[in-house]
Amino acid sequence: MEGYIIIHKKLLEWQYYKNADMVRLFLHLLLIADKEGNVSITLKELTERLDISMQTVRTCIKNLAKEGLINKATNKATNKATTLITICEYDSYINPKKKTNKATNKATNKHLTNKKADFDTRKQAFTDELRPYVATYGRDMVNAFWKYWTEPNKSQTKMRWELQATWDTHLRLETWANNELKRNGNNRTNTETKEQRAAKYAERINRLLAEDEDKFTDEEEEAE
Repeated sequence: MEGYIIIHKKLLEWQYYKNADMVRLFLHLLLIADKEGNVSITLKELTERLDISMQTVRTCIKNLAKEGLINKATNKATNKATTLITICEYDSYINPKKKTNKATNKATNKHLTNKKADFDTRKQAFTDELRPYVATYGRDMVNAFWKYWTEPNKSQTKMRWELQATWDTHLRLETWANNELKRNGNNRTNTETKEQRAAKYAERINRLLAEDEDKFTDEEEEAE
């Protein structure tokens, strides 16, 4: 039998590392697997080669499958006494570069997925926090507040409100409402000023017309 396998030092952190039978069985399967990571063997052969009981072999195989290190053992149709065991991701034990890339990609994808899920969870929590304020400030104002402060950064990892040095939702809403009131108040003031000015001009014109009419009447009476 030729070739070699690569064992990562993380094996030292494995919860079953202190279980000598588990470690020996797993290493034995790695060493006798074919290039596809398959092992066809009887449980009796394993007990004889490793000098452990049949029950221990069954328990170890069950735990290895539960750990995701091997696929659950199944009996071959041609020979019920022979068990087929497939080692998961066997390439990673014979090709270190592929192992690194695969592990890195898997970790990266998992990290991005977790970040997205975490972002959505925080956004929903912020939405729920604002709901009680609708009765006080109105749906339109709270919705505008929500749209502004939930805008994400370029990396889509944080919302605008999370980038603030300090944050108090209640106080921020109060400030937002006051600013809205000032803006709307100024707009009303400008509108009222124009209306008042128009009314003033109209009143002045009417007064001038009335004065002209009175003057014209007086002149007519003097002429008579």
